[in-house]
This record gives sequence, structure tokens and C-alpha cells, in this order.
Amino acid sequence: MAIASPLSGTVSGNVTITVNASDNVGVTRVELRVNGGTVAADVSSPFQFTWDSRSVADGTVSVSAVAYDAAGNVGTSSAVNLSVRNAAAVDTTAPNVSIASPTSGTVVGVATVNVNASDNVGVTRVDLRVNGTTIATTNAAPYSFTWDTSTYPNGPVLLTAVAYDAAGNVRTSSAVTVNIGNALAPPAGDATPPSLTISNPLNGSYVNANVSIRASASDNGGSTGITLKLYIDGTLMTTVRGGSLSYSWNAKKSSPGDHTIVVTATDATGNATTQQVVVRKK
Repeated sequence: MAIASPLSGTVSGNVTITVNASDNVGVTRVELRVNGGTVAADVSSPFQFTWDSRSVADGTVSVSAVAYDAAGNVGTSSAVNLSVRNAAAVDTTAPNVSIASPTSGTVVGVATVNVNASDNVGVTRVDLRVNGTTIATTNAAPYSFTWDTSTYPNGPVLLTAVAYDAAGNVRTSSAVTVNIGNALAPPAGDATPPSLTISNPLNGSYVNANVSIRASASDNGGSTGITLKLYIDGTLMTTVRGGSLSYSWNAKKSSPGDHTIVVTATDATGNATTQQVVVRKK
């Protein structure tokens, strides 16, 4: 007695199981057993069975065969272990998403924002966010949004997109900074933006606990006229006046993966500079 096939591996749905059985006089009956219970029987060669693996829970099962002859002698095969996998695979992969356009520059009036989004199974929804607030949603490609910039004050804003899939996986794009310039007055002699540096954390560094975010800016018009804004993953965290920013971020509460830290510096005449670092939470 022996299970001829399959001898190992993963099975699903209806499985064909072949048994080899022989006797010095003749085999009268062969039974197929799964986890010790008889699931099928055959009285003539070839001894081949169709077993619905969906009748058991996913996991490892033991398959064996028992043969009988006319004299009542019984032979049992060695067991073969098979892995049953019928349930759908769990999708844990978040979509890929990015702002396709605009990626920089000045926008005026009604602007079009295009987003690239893809997923290993399928994207079900994409949100467009301005300074961390969702302003529009679409459920079908192409992921294109119409944005009325006249409802926002002139100056730099952060655009992000958030993509969702059917399994509930979510990913937020890297932030894109654009400048709203509706009916801007000509600069009064000052067209030089502030200089800006994020001194901590460093781009590409790993974070796990409280993170001290530090940035500094200077301007030809003096640091007192500078406004500094800090965004984490598109959400405005703090706004300060002057040339120095210090903020304590509790990264313990953030999800594992990449997080984008953006600081903008705007001087008194509206000239703006943006710096960004990406850190990773283990």
C-alpha cells in the first residue's frame, strides 16, 4: 500500500489522489482516509480518488489509504502530509501613490492636480489633501482633481494624496509644495526667499521614540519677519514666528514606515522656502 500522488506540497479545491495497492490474491477494496476518517472508497483498480479539500480547514492534513483482500487481511499505507490552502491570501500591501502634477511652482485660479496610484490588487479610492485636509475624493482612474486655489491665502501649501485598497491598506504620498499666487502684488524690492535648514532629524534616519525636530531660517529682511511652519505627513503641527523652530514629535504613536517632515519659511513679503526630510519608523 502506498499513496502514489500527491506526496507533498500545497493543495486547494478538488484534489486527485492516486493509490498503489497490490495483493498476492487480489485487492477487493481501498479506502482513502483524511486525518484518520474515511472520505472515499473504490473496489477496482486503478484506485484514484477526487477529494474536495474545501471540506477541511486550511492547514496540514494527514492522508492515508487502507486496502482489503477477500480473506479479510488489511494493509495501511504510510501517511502523507499535505498543506491545504483554500482561503484567499491576506492582502497586506499598501498602494503606491504620488503627486504627478504639479510638483512645484506657482498655481493660480482653478488648478488641476493629477495623482499616480497603483496596487497589487486594486485601488478603491484616492483622496487629495491640502495642508493635511481632504478636499476631494475619487474612486476611479485617472485620478485627477480640480482645485480652486482662490479659497486659500497666497503662499506655500502642501499637497498630498492618500490611496486606499479593498483590504483597508492605506498609503500617503510624499508632500509636494506649491505656491499659491492669486493677484500677487509686485514685490517691493525684495524677491529673495529666506534660507532654511532642517538640522534634526537627518534625512534617511530611523526614529522610534521622541524626536526633536529643529530648523532655522535667515532672511535679508531679518529673522523677525519669518514665519516657520512644520508639517508631518502633510499635517500642520506648529507655526512659529522668527528664525528658529523646535518641536518634539512622539514618533512612538506613528505607524512603521516612511514619514515626511516638511518645514516652510516665509518672509514678510511672501517669499518662501521649503525643506523636507524623510525618516523611517521601525
